[in-house]
Amino acid sequence: AITSKVRCVAHTLNLAIEEGLKIQSIRGVFARARMVVKKLRTPIYAGLLKQENKKQAIRDVETRWSSVYDMLYRLLELKDFCLKFQETMNDLKLSLPDWDNIEKMQKLQKVDSLLSRAIIIAMNRRSILLFEEPIFSSVIYLDPRFQRMLTIEQKSIAKNHLNKTWNAMKYISEKIVNNDVVEATNDGTNCEINELDELEVFLSSQGSAPCPEVGNNDNRSIRVIIEEYDNVY
Repeated sequence: AITSKVRCVAHTLNLAIEEGLKIQSIRGVFARARMVVKKLRTPIYAGLLKQENKKQAIRDVETRWSSVYDMLYRLLELKDFCLKFQETMNDLKLSLPDWDNIEKMQKLQKVDSLLSRAIIIAMNRRSILLFEEPIFSSVIYLDPRFQRMLTIEQKSIAKNHLNKTWNAMKYISEKIVNNDVVEATNDGTNCEINELDELEVFLSSQGSAPCPEVGNNDNRSIRVIIEEYDNVY
């Protein structure tokens, strides 16, 4: 379809991070950390935190990937509190390796961390799916700054989609014009038609060679204009 959907960038990023958190080696640590956070948010522990002049624990939200970072960051701030009471309150007990892993998970800026690598893999996989969308490839193709990101196959998909879109627009435009002519004729008025399509003008102006102004006397096909736009920097 010409008007196929393109995934939301923020939602795609959220899905990629969720996918990274589902790796077996990370999932166990994350689940145990979340259990401690849940306990810290109960009235008893919340009261103790207040007595110790500590901040309250933060619970992550499934649809907000940044909340995972906030939860782990706050949990690390409460590490001393947990270590202090873990002998009498087993609900707060985490092993030292767990604390080390939580600290590594929280430091997302380190690209060599396990979580960062998992997220990068997930994002790369989703970016491949994104570039398979004809409408997305078409937008990239029309931007000289990013056109070089496309492969030959992706460029071909973009060109075909742009050509298909142009033909659909032209068909609709001609249909509207014909209806206007019929209405004008029925009203006994003269209708002078001199259509100038903005998309065709833009594509023509961006060609590798200077293009004449697009008007009614321009007989070049849109496919030729699109081809001329290839590798324009």
